[in-house]
Parts: sequence; structure tokens; C-alpha cells
Amino acid sequence: MAIDKAQYRVTEPGAIGPEAVARAFENQVAYCRDSGAPITALVSEARADVATYSDRAQFLSFTGARTLTDPYPAKGSIGDRFASGEVLLSTPGGSSLNFGEWTGVFPGPDLAINGIENLNADISAPVKSFGFDIVDSGSGSTFTVTLLRDDTQLFSRQFSTSSASRFFGIWTAEAFDRVEIRETAGSDDNEFFGRFYGATAGNRDTSGNTLALVCQFPLLGAYAFSFGASFVAPPPLD
Repeated sequence: MAIDKAQYRVTEPGAIGPEAVARAFENQVAYCRDSGAPITALVSEARADVATYSDRAQFLSFTGARTLTDPYPAKGSIGDRFASGEVLLSTPGGSSLNFGEWTGVFPGPDLAINGIENLNADISAPVKSFGFDIVDSGSGSTFTVTLLRDDTQLFSRQFSTSSASRFFGIWTAEAFDRVEIRETAGSDDNEFFGRFYGATAGNRDTSGNTLALVCQFPLLGAYAFSFGASFVAPPPLD
């Protein structure tokens, strides 16, 4: 559906089936278009149980995530692993972790990695959302983020950085306890990491942002339409 063609159409509450889903979808597209609402979450690969975020404030609001890491020390190079708060950070392949005031974008020292920016984050207890601050000093890179539970891979998603990048976050319906971040394409420019965030909540909480909640509805509508689902109220936040 072209966004400029979306029209408001009468829809009966509780209606089910493809036609009802299509009408509800068109209503929400028209509403979000007319309200100038931003897209704040993406359903990855037509899955309603995985969402990614590029806005930290929205990620924290929707997932209830908190800061998992402590403030970093200004120690320079400290080897290939470092425990910070609830996260054990490590880097494979002979690289090392370095802490210092590299960017001035985030409070306190940042984390840099010698060589390719590959990083592991082992979390002390399983979470269902995870995010981190990131700054790219150059033309951009592509990263693959892999979520694991007990060394079993659950999901893998890619994101790209640019000079404007500040954050990446992901929410899933399944808990995980390890995140592997791999730079899969890019230049020799550096990326710098700030704080890491996470939460155990099993459902996204959008109660504080009605417009954003409504304007994620077209994504869910497309998902429901694909599977012939009807619309029901979401479960409460865990």
C-alpha cells in the first residue's frame, strides 16, 4: 500500500480475518502518516518476537532496560577481558580492550578495541533485551549481533554504523545470556562503545508512548495479515 493512498475506513471492533486486518492496517498507516510519527522499531524477517532499535531513549522506554555496566576506568589497554557490573566484556583473536576519553560523546571513558571491533558480552543473568552506545569515527561499518543462551545461538541480526550512529538495541521473546558483536564489513576507522543496557522483561512496555505504540501497529498488522491472525490485547509486561 502506498502511504499516500491510505484512507480511513470503518472497522468493527473484534472483527477477524484478512479483510478486517487489511482495513485496520490501512487506518493505522493513514494515522501515522498524518501524525508525522517516526518509525521506532522494526520487525525483523517478518517475526513479531524480535525488534531492533536505533534510539536509546525509545529502547529504554519500551523494554524497561537498565544500565548493566559500571563506569569504565581510564586505564588504557587492559588485556582481552574486563568485568564491568553485570557484564563480562572480552575480545577474541588477540585484540585488546582499551578505556579512555576517546569521543566526549558519552559520560566518562569509552571502550575501544585494537584491530577489528569484535566484542563478546557475557551477562550474569539471562535478559530479553540488550543494547549499547556506539560511535563511529569514520565512514561506517557493518556489524552482526548474535544472541546465545548456554552457547546455543538464538538469533543473529545485522546493523550498520555511520558518523551519526549512537545506539543499537534488540528485544526478543527468548532470554539470552551472551551477545557476540562482530564487525563483518568496514574500513580501518574506529568504533567506540559506551554503556551496555539490558532487561529481563518478556514484553515491550509502550504504555508511556501512545503514539509510538499505535504507529508500530502497521508492522504487527502486516505480520498478522501474513498468518491470518486476529487482533487481541497484548499481555502485560512481565
